[in-house]
Order: sequence, then C-alpha cells, then structure tokens
Amino acid sequence: MFNRAFMGVTQFSPAVIITQTHIERLLSRRVAERALDILIEESGGSLPTEPPNALAQLKAKLWRTWNMANYGIFIPAPPRESLISDIQSATNVEIVEGSYIMAIEISYNDPVLAARAANALAQAFIESASLDFSEDAIGVDKALDTLQSQKNAELTQY
Repeated sequence: MFNRAFMGVTQFSPAVIITQTHIERLLSRRVAERALDILIEESGGSLPTEPPNALAQLKAKLWRTWNMANYGIFIPAPPRESLISDIQSATNVEIVEGSYIMAIEISYNDPVLAARAANALAQAFIESASLDFSEDAIGVDKALDTLQSQKNAELTQY
C-alpha cells in the first residue's frame, strides 16, 4: 500500500515493467559493443575520432592523477574499450510512460556521429533482442516437443 501511494500506480503497468527491461538491455555492454561494430562497419573500418577538447583533457589528467594516487600506476584503456565506454556514457534512454516507446538520445559534439551512433545502438538492440527471443523460442519449442512426446507415449500405453 505504501509503495503504491509513494511510487504511483504506473510502476505496476506491464508496459513500464517490460520497457524497463528493454532499457537495461539497450544500455548493456553487449549492445554497446555491437553498436560500435556497426559504426566501424559503416565507416569503412575506422571511426573518426574527435580531438579532445579542454574539458576532456582536464578530465583525463584528473583521472590519471587519481589512479596514480590510489593505485600507483595508470594503464590507459585500449581504444576499443574507451569507445564502448563513450557510447555507454553518452547514451540516455527515456520511455513514454504507459507505452512501449523508448527514446534513445546520444550526445556527442558531432551531430552526424551522434545520429549514426543512436541508429547503430537501436540496430544493435534489435539484433540482440531478436537473437535472445529466437533462442528462447527454440527452448520453448524443444520443451513443448518433449512434453508432446511424453504425452504421446502415455497415450500409446492406454
């Protein structure tokens, strides 16, 4: 009763629950990796990288300093890991409440790259969801075949 009054009635909406699950999948590392692969394929094997602006350089220096102070060593992330992290940190997903609609927003300085990345992320999500759903369908099909075989064996006994 407290939850319902505190959180509102929409939290119990099936659309909200299912959409939140899809948002978690959309923000996953696996989908970000596939989106990066799609971007690389579309650009002929390499991604254009923006030169770091002053804020990015300051953040990188602070990160190096923090790592050195805490761990005594700084090992820069491989470029692929950095790009995956960039995609994940630049992504924002919102839902239209009470519906199954998700709005994907990716923020980059280059609007063309941002649009391409958002489209790649959507495509990667669709591929990931389709693969998972088809694997689940195969599992359900096998379970139903097994159950049908068992029931047919029982009928044969009678």
